[in-house]
Amino acid sequence: AFFTTIESFTDTLLYWIPFYFAFKMAFLLWAMLPQTKGAKFLYDKVLEDFLKKNESRIDAALEDARRNASTIAVELSAASAELSAASLSQAAEFATQRSISNLSKSVISAKEEDTSDKEEVKEGASTGKKDD
Repeated sequence: AFFTTIESFTDTLLYWIPFYFAFKMAFLLWAMLPQTKGAKFLYDKVLEDFLKKNESRIDAALEDARRNASTIAVELSAASAELSAASLSQAAEFATQRSISNLSKSVISAKEEDTSDKEEVKEGASTGKKDD
C-alpha cells in the first residue's frame, strides 16, 4: 500500500529511474518472505521506536478521527433523511397533480359524451327516428 500511494504521486519520475521496478520487487520479496524476516527487521529497527514515542499522539488522532466519523455519519444520515422526505413530498405532489389532471380530463370527457348523447337524442326526437 505504501508503494502504491507513493507511486501514484511520483509515477512519472519513478518511470525514469533505471531498474526501479526490479529493485521494488526485490525489496517487496525481502520484506514478505518468511526466510528473510525483512518486515520484522523494519518493524524492530524503524517502526517500533517511532510508534512508542508517538503512541499518545497516534491514539489522540485515531480518537479524533473516530469522533469526526461519528459526527459525519450522523450529519449524513440527517441530510439523507431530509433529502428523502423532500423527494417523497415532491413525488406525492406530482402524483396528486397528475391524478387531478386525469380526473378532470375524465370528467370533461364524460360531459362531452353526455352532451353528444343528448344531442343525438334531440336529433332523433326531431326527426322521429328511434334507436333500435
